[in-house]
Amino acid sequence: MMKLVNHPNVMRIFDAFEGLTELYLVLEYVEDGELFDFLVNRGLFPPDEALAYFKRIVYGLNYTHIFSIVHRDPKPENIVIASLSPPSSNSRFATFAPPSLQLENSYGSPHDTKSSTARRNATDVWSCVVILYLLLAGRVSFDDKNVRTLPAKVKTGNYEIPLPQKTSKNASR
Repeated sequence: MMKLVNHPNVMRIFDAFEGLTELYLVLEYVEDGELFDFLVNRGLFPPDEALAYFKRIVYGLNYTHIFSIVHRDPKPENIVIASLSPPSSNSRFATFAPPSLQLENSYGSPHDTKSSTARRNATDVWSCVVILYLLLAGRVSFDDKNVRTLPAKVKTGNYEIPLPQKTSKNASR
């Protein structure tokens, strides 16, 4: 199914095959690396640039959702940058989930996923909001040293919106 997906904001999968215990994917080469590394190296994104990346992520996920393809783990480490100017990104890896299927397993990273059971694309939408917060704030909205306490923090919805800060990385822009 993913071999049929063709969208400028979704990484192409050219082929997939199985070994005895492995799944091999032949993916489009994207030269500029992960959004996570870009964020670490550059620091916070100005709001207009964060919005440009966010829109492209949402456009790509929306396109795959039309085909009942759910990513299940959108996070900066799974978003690759196709071109640094203008901002553009492709979502990496996807898992097929038929529209009627309820996703009851926990997928993704604890910081990046909705903790409750979700239908279809709700976890992808939640993760996009987490990515946008990270681009603007430079940190995740919900965090704890103990991963088991994160779902309770998410459920209560208590988080802080940090004040904008200029860093030496941001000052040069």
